[in-house]
Amino acid sequence: AWGPAIAAVTDAGGSFRLETLHDGAVLVQVRHPAYIERRVVVDLAADPVVEIRVSAALAIAGHLTFDDGEPAAGATLEVSGGPGGGTWSEGRADAAGRFRIAGLAAGAYHVSVHAGGDARLNLVPRALDGVEAPVADLRIVLSRGLTIEGTVVAADGAPVHGSGVHARRGDSEDDASLTTTDSAGRFVLTGLPPGAFRVAVDGDAIDWRGMPYRDGVAAGTTGLVIRMPRLVETTGVVVDGTGSPLGEIAIGLTPVASRAPAGVSGIYQQVHTDTDGRFVVHLADGTRFLPDLSDHAGLTLAEGVEIAAGARDVRLVAGEGAAIRGHVVSPDGAPVAGVHVYANGAGVTRRAVTEADGAFRVTGLRAGDAVDLTVTGPGWTTGEPVRATAPAEGVRVPVTPLLETSGRLLSRDGRPWVEAYVMLRHRRRGDSWGAYTGADGGFRFVAVPRGEYDVVIHRPGSGVEITLGIIEAGTEGRVFQEPPR
Repeated sequence: AWGPAIAAVTDAGGSFRLETLHDGAVLVQVRHPAYIERRVVVDLAADPVVEIRVSAALAIAGHLTFDDGEPAAGATLEVSGGPGGGTWSEGRADAAGRFRIAGLAAGAYHVSVHAGGDARLNLVPRALDGVEAPVADLRIVLSRGLTIEGTVVAADGAPVHGSGVHARRGDSEDDASLTTTDSAGRFVLTGLPPGAFRVAVDGDAIDWRGMPYRDGVAAGTTGLVIRMPRLVETTGVVVDGTGSPLGEIAIGLTPVASRAPAGVSGIYQQVHTDTDGRFVVHLADGTRFLPDLSDHAGLTLAEGVEIAAGARDVRLVAGEGAAIRGHVVSPDGAPVAGVHVYANGAGVTRRAVTEADGAFRVTGLRAGDAVDLTVTGPGWTTGEPVRATAPAEGVRVPVTPLLETSGRLLSRDGRPWVEAYVMLRHRRRGDSWGAYTGADGGFRFVAVPRGEYDVVIHRPGSGVEITLGIIEAGTEGRVFQEPPR
């Protein structure tokens, strides 16, 4: 049973007393800085007196220094992994560079060191794998980082305050450093290793529709100036095939990267038409965009139409385009009515609802668009997406019933695995469902498609997964146990 938390402190003899509001099962958590946290499920109806054994906690301790021998005071350490992969702990080095991360069980850990958001440290992050606890004097030597200093200004030269700036290496999506401009538009990117970076402005402190950047900026650069692009007003109207305006619909604008001016990346955005079908949007000067009606249920625009920033009175004509027609059927061939059919692909999502005879008609596609057809609805789903290319007739989309699937998880010592995050991952497709176990280690999924699934334990923050076995959708009550060490 679940309810409000009730706390108690052990006396000198280790005894405690908890006054609960019921006589069922309760989850008892034991926490103490000198011991490893322990969780046990106690059935009060069976025995209200319990002995909980805890193990002494270990620590990873040592020193952080720069390569010139100076202590890396204030640097942040993160420790993760360990037995089962579920540990995560954080600490900071003191003025002498000393650190101690306690509360650990014996095992191997991943240790990472970074500035913790303190740009004044200006250190290059470092990570170590396989650090065995306990360790009393782990020596970690860090390198001082290089910086890139500059200013962000608007198109008219005025400083831009509060805009985000990041540095990335090559095609990486991870920031090597990030910061925010001050009131004078100045920024300092710290903690960089030697090398060249793309420095880009990506904040939302001002109204902008393009991300300016500079490539090949060497760590150590000063005096870099990044100018925001000038914004120009762009207007137009959306009508259907009869010339009637299409009011209050969303238009997606995808930047044409190959035609963007040097140093500016266009940003995908949406603009909505008013009741008269008209739209107004401000775009970075020199950029071009491909318009689409990707959020509309059944209309599309002619292929290849571009909108140039600054264009006036652009006329976009929407039509049904190419269609895909077919039927949704159950495993025995019976029609399935009232379910949603989704067509995803070619940069669009279209949808339709099946009629009483299972028939559907998906419109708003362009000739040649290849899409995956999937179905969602009460009690039904597609086992596999059906690939179709518009236009198409007579497409048959089989569906499979959704099945209730349940089980229990036990730790290696046979105790219920409480509050574990369990995933059912389809063995071939890779799609998955997730849930937390209850006080008895039980899990239940009410709508799982047919098929075989790996039962996987994932502990947030650790990045470690443990596969416990295989389950067939529709199975109930199967028990899975953590493998031995």
